[in-house]
Amino acid sequence: MSIDQLTDAADLEETATTVGRPVYRHLSDPSGLALSLVVTTLDNAGTLARCLDSLPPLRDAIVLDSGSRDDSARIAASRGARVQVQSFRGYGPQKATAIAMASEEWVLLLDADEWLDSTAADALKDLFRDGPPSTPQGFTLARREWLFWQFQHRWTRMNRYLRLFRRQSMRMSDAAVHAAPLVPGPVGRLPGYLLHDGEKDIGTKVAKVNAYAAG
Repeated sequence: MSIDQLTDAADLEETATTVGRPVYRHLSDPSGLALSLVVTTLDNAGTLARCLDSLPPLRDAIVLDSGSRDDSARIAASRGARVQVQSFRGYGPQKATAIAMASEEWVLLLDADEWLDSTAADALKDLFRDGPPSTPQGFTLARREWLFWQFQHRWTRMNRYLRLFRRQSMRMSDAAVHAAPLVPGPVGRLPGYLLHDGEKDIGTKVAKVNAYAAG
């Protein structure tokens, strides 16, 4: 099967995590939050389970994979996500394709090496408890970085990113690498943190900078 095709991965069923515990398929729960999770992946088995397991039960989740050779697709399917496969076509186009597959009006966009802390997960449940919010068109999250052996201190300035938004109001920016969703008008702030498993050491940071410089 060519990875240029968009294909269902329903055959990637798995009933246990890497440590053998039963997995609740919380990302395809009809009684879950009226929200679609969207994640793009490529060989992210080391971080994907933590990302997906940080979410409360949702009605829908899309994982768009770029042809992983590890267990990324199986991890996603085991939690109820709809796994699709497409060759990588750039950061913005890849995310836009995945967002277009969402079935719900509202989308939560995460990277595979990110996860919500418990405060953010609870805030998400509160926000959608009585159905999708009517305003504003999106919400930002403060991202707390893992930088060189420790998390960024809570008292330092943290960037906020628009990750929760109404799908029909969104467009992707034109940035080559850090393409991001944009919505019109003011946005809200979701409490809690978006945690990012970023550069663990100097070598990882240098490799990432070199990759960005090479385009």
